[in-house]
Amino acid sequence: AKNSSIFWHSSNSQMTSSIASSFASLFLGMTLMSIAERQLGWYSKARSEIHLEIMMRT
Repeated sequence: AKNSSIFWHSSNSQMTSSIASSFASLFLGMTLMSIAERQLGWYSKARSEIHLEIMMRT
């Protein structure tokens, strides 16, 4: 019983750390996306307009 509880605790902490790292990467990605949106706002606007044009043609 002792060994299984130790194993459960270690796996639980691993899961917690993986969740924390995924949250951190998500936050980092969101931050980078917001910076990229600010920097490439005109590019995304032009791209969306091109996409709309393609949608209209097809």
